[in-house]
Amino acid sequence: MNDAMLSRPETAEERAQRHAQAVEDFFGPPISIYTRAQAIEDGVLVDVTETAREAGFRCPVALTSEVWADCVEWTEADKTSATRACQDEAGRLWDVLWMGMIAGRRGVYEQTIYSIKRRSTWGSL
Repeated sequence: MNDAMLSRPETAEERAQRHAQAVEDFFGPPISIYTRAQAIEDGVLVDVTETAREAGFRCPVALTSEVWADCVEWTEADKTSATRACQDEAGRLWDVLWMGMIAGRRGVYEQTIYSIKRRSTWGSL
């Protein structure tokens, strides 16, 4: 028997470390690093992983703060505005994630871009 037959499969973490090392070998050490956790802490990203898992996602999901403000955020003032739309943040978040899940299932790429029509806080679609 040779050593290759006795070796265990590479774990995802080992594969990621090997990839990171290959990138650093090619480009050199990073100038700066800004992690997902830092972006969430800073408010740049909004972590929606829990709801995303209910919608069928199998990986962590975050929205940019701009997407959250434009597509999800719905305040008490919005509920009493001239539109009187019966919406809430939980429902709007579910719609964004569900449409993303549907679009992702049709896509064949790591990144899927999709549009979603929503009622803005200004009353238009």
